[in-house]
Amino acid sequence: MAEQIGIVLHTLENGMAEVVTDRRNACGGCEKSHGCRTCLASSKMVSMVQNPAGAGQGDVVSIYLKQSALWTGAAFLYIVPILWLMAGAFIGASFGRNWNMGETGAAILLGLLGLAVGFMMARAISSSSSFGLKIVPRIVRVVEHSKTKGEHGHHNGINTTPNAACCG
Repeated sequence: MAEQIGIVLHTLENGMAEVVTDRRNACGGCEKSHGCRTCLASSKMVSMVQNPAGAGQGDVVSIYLKQSALWTGAAFLYIVPILWLMAGAFIGASFGRNWNMGETGAAILLGLLGLAVGFMMARAISSSSSFGLKIVPRIVRVVEHSKTKGEHGHHNGINTTPNAACCG
């Protein structure tokens, strides 16, 4: 993930901040796709990020997530459960006859059990504080400090309401 610009919605006492950014999508904007309007439903994304820069509410910030952290997070959320699914299915197929279940039934049953174990492991590992901080984006700099805070989700004239219309 390259640096991305966002606006701080809230800061938390634990050194984290809630930041709203534009969701990047395949069309690249309505003006290029002749008004498909897919961005109306999903143009904004709110994320929890580390705030070592000390950004405040309404500040325009640059956030960054290392490519390696992105791959590490993806590995634990996708690959670990799939590996457990496959391991369970292979064990079930191997021992299914011994359990009087048949290969297919045992493979399905143990595969689903393995998938559940994989999800629980991925969740346990990802929710540990040391691992979690490695895969969370961080604010690398404050681009512009908040000068005025308007009403109704507007900061410095920018609409920060999640899922606000982006296409004009």
